[in-house]
Amino acid sequence: MSQVSTEIDANYVAGKLKEWSEKSNTPVDELKTKYSEILAKTEGRTDAIKYKKALTVLLRTFTTSMRSTAISYQTIIVGLAPPFDFARAPLKDLKKKYKLTPSECIASGEVILHEDMPVFMDTNKLFKSGKENFNYGKPLAEHNWSTTCYAVTKKPNEDQRWMPATIAFRGKLATADIPLFKEMNIRLNGTYSGAQSRYLLNSSAVTDFEGVVRDVPSEEIVELVDTVFANKLVLPKQLAEEHEQTKDNAARFIVTEATLNRHYINETGISTIEIIDESLDFGETIVGFVDPNISSMLEDLKDGTPVGVICRTTMVADKDPETKEKTGEYHLGMNVFSVFERPE
Repeated sequence: MSQVSTEIDANYVAGKLKEWSEKSNTPVDELKTKYSEILAKTEGRTDAIKYKKALTVLLRTFTTSMRSTAISYQTIIVGLAPPFDFARAPLKDLKKKYKLTPSECIASGEVILHEDMPVFMDTNKLFKSGKENFNYGKPLAEHNWSTTCYAVTKKPNEDQRWMPATIAFRGKLATADIPLFKEMNIRLNGTYSGAQSRYLLNSSAVTDFEGVVRDVPSEEIVELVDTVFANKLVLPKQLAEEHEQTKDNAARFIVTEATLNRHYINETGISTIEIIDESLDFGETIVGFVDPNISSMLEDLKDGTPVGVICRTTMVADKDPETKEKTGEYHLGMNVFSVFERPE
């Protein structure tokens, strides 16, 4: 049986943290905090065993971080799309197909049997985008969450001003409480796209939301959005035309500004906003749907307030007011990524 040295005590731990701090150029207080958090969750028969386990866990996370190519970006997220589970539809379809034609699914390699239980396989070599699917030939995941954020960011030692960015968060991060309207330092992978005139960034194994620096006031959010996303501004009267021109672009998003006429929970339980503007026809409003992941931002907004909206336009099916059945007609709507007050 392995033995834990009696030398692994509080003084030993302090010495290790100081050593690692000097070698990694990480503040020792930061390492102490992380170590304490790990130790609080660590079990062991003796303090020495717990100290050793906690040091090992800290070292593993530390070495993972050092191996990562992700770098820290100064970032403010100003819009957040709903999380989407890319595994849901293909897994559902394959389970349905297996139920109907099990022999065919096994013969094609879409399903293999393990101890007489079906294992559903990923048989797509490429994604729809044409990129290689690194999960090809492996079991389909139960979930594959992803979400896209719209942000302003600065790359260290390069950018002197805020730059536009889209950030893809995947896995558990996609369904986490992502900080909105907060300045933070966050480690990400990616690069600047000259073709799209913005950073295209994505999360990595070392990405977290612990580097929040401050809340950003609405006046500053307005200034940043107006400056950094000036080319995305579309006035309410122009939204329908903009939608028609860009509807085939899945990555599209726009910024608009109007007055919040009202916000409410619709009959399907979705948080909904309704905006008006003097440029629209008399009595005309535009409705936007707010995902639960950001609906709390509506709590402090009062009806009649001038607002900025970051969104993606969509066409919404009309329903008969009495039967609630679809009529076959459509009207313009918005999938809302953020709503913020525009101080007058």
